[in-house]
Amino acid sequence: IDIIQGYTAPRMAYALGLIETSSIGEAFAEDNGMWAYPNPASDQLQVELSAPGQQLSLYSLDGRRVHAQTLQGATRVVLEVAGLSVGTYILSVDGMTQMVNIAR
Repeated sequence: IDIIQGYTAPRMAYALGLIETSSIGEAFAEDNGMWAYPNPASDQLQVELSAPGQQLSLYSLDGRRVHAQTLQGATRVVLEVAGLSVGTYILSVDGMTQMVNIAR
């Protein structure tokens, strides 16, 4: 299932307009100024930004927003992800995106 998600998740993110490149490898290989760890996460997900952020959103692969948070210029935030279902999600902060996995 990890192989399937690794192949389909970036393509779904592109199809949903959550990333702005036609090269899927390029979108996830470049350093975009956002780091989320640990990945996969089980209870908490640490998010660090190279510049102050304003709006954070977490999307399921079917495009539903499962979490939204105003950052008010923060460069670091901790997300409680224990209540989310196991799977792959798309983390978005001010146009920057990263795939994150929730595992138990």
